[in-house]
Amino acid sequence: MIKKTLKWVAIGFIALVVIGAIAGGGNSDCPKQKVIEKEVIVEKEVIVEKEVIKEVCSQESLEMEKVITEASQQVVARRFTKVSGIERDSESLDYGVLVVPLINMWENPGPSRGRVVDKVPHDTEVEILDEKETDQLYYEIEFENTGWVSELFVTEIYSK
Repeated sequence: MIKKTLKWVAIGFIALVVIGAIAGGGNSDCPKQKVIEKEVIVEKEVIVEKEVIKEVCSQESLEMEKVITEASQQVVARRFTKVSGIERDSESLDYGVLVVPLINMWENPGPSRGRVVDKVPHDTEVEILDEKETDQLYYEIEFENTGWVSELFVTEIYSK
């Protein structure tokens, strides 16, 4: 009878310890650290920032959280466009006419473009690597080389 009572007391004590560990976040001697993760997603001109605060108890937990976070990051779709040398200004007399069969790719965006690093044929699909607003919007594209083109030569942007 005493053995049976001690057995139930021991089971009750273990249950209380487990419940306390779950509710209290583990070992009470373990200092809790706050980990702040920031995720920034840039799409066209919209920036979305999300902040998540997690509490972790040990360095091992911190490393595990880092591994889990890295493993769960989403792959960002690559962006593409077709460059176009057709005049798209409806006010122009050359509207709809191919006026630039080879589009210059510049060393830098903006008025101080530097030198021409390559030329892209009209209606060629290129990957967009970056974009920058100067006197107008410029896109860094990859063809045979990497260079910058004005938004005037970029058609619809799509992902693959």
